[in-house]
This record gives sequence, C-alpha cells and structure tokens, in this order.
Amino acid sequence: MDISARVTEVLAPSPLVVRADLVGPRAPGEATALSAWDFRIDTTNGASLARELPTLVEPLEPLAAQWDRLTERATEGEPNRLVASQNAA
Repeated sequence: MDISARVTEVLAPSPLVVRADLVGPRAPGEATALSAWDFRIDTTNGASLARELPTLVEPLEPLAAQWDRLTERATEGEPNRLVASQNAA
C-alpha cells in the first residue's frame, strides 16, 4: 500500500475528517527523494481534529509532524482546513 492510501486509511475512522488529499510536489509527481508528504485535510471541526490527529497518525510512525506554519487561519467560505506535513524515511 502506498503512503497516500495508508494516510487516508488511518484518518478514515474519524468522523471529523471530510477528505484528505495529497498536495505539494508529490501530488503531481514532481517530488524528489527529500520531498515531504503533505496532506490537506478538510474537516468539520479544525480544533477538535487538531487534538485528535496525533493519535490518528500514530500507526504511521511519523518522523515529524507539523501544521503548515504559513497558514494563519482556515480558508473562509470552505470547510475547516488543516494542512499537515509528514516526513517519511
């Protein structure tokens, strides 16, 4: 199973996750060996998912996890959006 499918699988049990999409250079196939795995997660409740997300992704054994430091707020007029970046070995 590829990483993108595995991320979708571990997030699926949460009713807070509306959709999870691979974004960044890996999405269009322009990644290098050092590219991070970036996912955009649409949610019904960003604050609740932010608390739940570390537990949800534990099975992936991430080396690091972070919110997009350039995002200051959810996009207006759209579902709550969290951007998570995971670096995989």
